[in-house]
Amino acid sequence: TYNQASIQVDKPGSTIIDIPTKDGKVTHEIVIKPKGGNDISKSGRFDAAQNPSKIFWDVVVNTSGNLLKNAVISDPMPEGLTYDSVAIYLLTVDLNGEVTGTSKNPLIPGTDYDVDAQGTVTLKGQYANTYQAFKATYTSTINQDKKPNDGGTIPFTNTASLTNNGQTIPASNTQNAVYGKLLDKGFDGADTGGSQIFNWHIDYNAGVKQLPAGTTIVDTLNGDQKFIGTPVVTDTTGKVLDSSSYNIVISADGKTMTIAFPNGLDKQIKIAYKSQVTVPIDDNSSNLKLENTATSNGSTVTKGSGTVAQQGLVKSLADTDYDKRQVTWKFDINTGRQKMTNWSLVDTIPAGLTLDSNSFVFTNTVSKEVLSKDDYEVTQTATGFSVKFLGDLSNSTSDSFTLKFKTNFEPN
Repeated sequence: TYNQASIQVDKPGSTIIDIPTKDGKVTHEIVIKPKGGNDISKSGRFDAAQNPSKIFWDVVVNTSGNLLKNAVISDPMPEGLTYDSVAIYLLTVDLNGEVTGTSKNPLIPGTDYDVDAQGTVTLKGQYANTYQAFKATYTSTINQDKKPNDGGTIPFTNTASLTNNGQTIPASNTQNAVYGKLLDKGFDGADTGGSQIFNWHIDYNAGVKQLPAGTTIVDTLNGDQKFIGTPVVTDTTGKVLDSSSYNIVISADGKTMTIAFPNGLDKQIKIAYKSQVTVPIDDNSSNLKLENTATSNGSTVTKGSGTVAQQGLVKSLADTDYDKRQVTWKFDINTGRQKMTNWSLVDTIPAGLTLDSNSFVFTNTVSKEVLSKDDYEVTQTATGFSVKFLGDLSNSTSDSFTLKFKTNFEPN
């Protein structure tokens, strides 16, 4: 017989107690198990929220406080992942089975556990028989061929298991990796310098794949277009890439551009470039649509411009002065910078408006110079006016111009 005594403990596991009896003190081991906890649970996380390269899997075992005998922890990697390494940590658990702490240093492989080439762990040494809880952190690499060229979400489901006392208990977790597209492109509109030049860009390797040496992009223009100028290649910060990291070759006809990466590519880049339409964009081109197709590593993307506005002659309302009862009109002439000979224009003034014949201002938008009266001639007609170039401008010019003039109106 012995006298009853209370036992004060603040954590689960094996505890040695002294039991006073009539015959003297007796030492006894008791095991305190938590109210909750799990035999095994699993979670995961990526090395990056977007375009990850690695997944870290945390396998937590025995927060339920059972006796482990030569326990085995395994976590075979699913298709698309490669096992890299595993580290084992001791966990501190409270009486509810909740983890309250993790050891600073991992256990020692070969002394505290054995691990095979697939990452299967067998506890040994002082942990061959234990009530201890553990965390096994597995590191895995996402295979390059698993990263989708078209971008999107790729799920990775992984099942770990704890084998103890002849029983195997599984725990699974799914992590969804999000990737950008390998190849995408955009149309950035007409160049501000005119000359029928248009701006494009390619967004490349937004999934941050490890692309092999010799990777290429082939970009092809449709219709009456050709590549012009030098493309600019930048990273996501806007920094221009070293030109030694890529080669650009444009075909003899100017319609195909090949960009090669002799050392491969491991980052996202942007390629900005220009094309020029080689025929006049005028009233007869009102339905002109430009297209541009790029291909790389089995991916193809085509981008259109929508309808391209004519660049030969565009008329617009520049200003209205109600106090002076005047309207200022503007013609943009030859913004496409085509060669013009014997250029002339006829304009009709709507009823209710009166032409101010002294208001004409002709400007060369290339040189920024205002033309003299010797460079052009304005003739009033019964319905409006006509204007034509004189002298050298009449013979030939590829500059662009603006023509402004005013009309007067009477209030209703």
